[in-house]
Amino acid sequence: MTLQKSPKVPVAHDSSVIALHPAPHVPEMTVSVGPATLVAMHLAQGLALLTQDGRIQWVNDNFRHMTNLVAPEVVAQNFFGVLKAAGADQDELLKTEALVKQGSSVTTELSVILNSQQVIWWALEITPLMNNDDPMEQFVAALRDVTAKKKEELALVKLTEDLYRQTRDLQQFTYIVSHNLRGPVANALGLSNLLTRLKKEDAGFDPMLTQVRSSIFQLDTIIKDVNLILSIRDNQDTVEKEPVRLAEVCQQVISSLQESLQNCGGTVQVSIPKDYTLPAKKAYLYSIVYNLLSNAIKYRSKERPLHVNIQCQPGTKGETVFTFSDNGSGMDLNKVREDVFTLYKRFHRNIEGRGIGLFLVKTHVESLGGTIEIDSTLEVGTTFTMYLG
Repeated sequence: MTLQKSPKVPVAHDSSVIALHPAPHVPEMTVSVGPATLVAMHLAQGLALLTQDGRIQWVNDNFRHMTNLVAPEVVAQNFFGVLKAAGADQDELLKTEALVKQGSSVTTELSVILNSQQVIWWALEITPLMNNDDPMEQFVAALRDVTAKKKEELALVKLTEDLYRQTRDLQQFTYIVSHNLRGPVANALGLSNLLTRLKKEDAGFDPMLTQVRSSIFQLDTIIKDVNLILSIRDNQDTVEKEPVRLAEVCQQVISSLQESLQNCGGTVQVSIPKDYTLPAKKAYLYSIVYNLLSNAIKYRSKERPLHVNIQCQPGTKGETVFTFSDNGSGMDLNKVREDVFTLYKRFHRNIEGRGIGLFLVKTHVESLGGTIEIDSTLEVGTTFTMYLG
């Protein structure tokens, strides 16, 4: 949104322009049918003249067409109420209305939802006017459909994000090859060379063979991890969603980890209505909750019993805000924020783990078209907030 403190535009008294002051008993403004008025009536963009309090005095044909309203329904109505009824974003409208009440010029873009599905975009410009003979402010509002331009912009943003993600993934896989794969391969090669110099009956043969097997098993695990990640990435744009009961998925995960929870004295509170559903892939949701809960158990605090709270609520834009909180050992985000969701990054060296859980959580969330945020404090706990559409 652009805010401008521009000078008021004086309106000339000409028979070819709109008369700005209707008679007191007439709720709509008087229009003298001159060349300029005829042009305004048929411009490709929607035009409206507003009173100081945002009431509509006059609109052209295209404004009525864009908002799906007929002439008698438009005049004297609140301009922002008309746009809201047409499906325009309410939050942006409130901001715009507040600025207009201050007498400011405003330029902004509005997302508009048609038929609860299709999304289009309008560019809205509102400019204050001042009549030379009357101090009362009025406003001219211009409405243009910029859907095609906005789609191009969003496509460019998505392309940029995809390129960034691919570059980041390439860096991660380069790290895997140079560090995680190199270690077990080097171990296996070195040990196998030593084995060729030993006989089966030698005392060191069996222990060395066990180490070779361990290195190969570690190598196989890493390859499986990479295959899993690549599979998720390859199918990211073709994920088939279905209505999934989130509370049911959470209970299934809790049941599968019940023994671990009992062993550590942990409790889980799920504050989600049983019939609450969201469009998702059930296997991905299960993986998200499983990894978060297993991490909460693994990295719990030694100072208190583990308590986990899982809840969700509808977001302001129709998405689901899904939060997972624990009172565990927490992290110092000032030091590790950039690496929290990075593959094979671990922050608790004294606890066994592979450093893949949070990477998978973020990957699954993004595959469902969502985003994830983290808030954590050492020895207080951690909260993950996911926005799922």
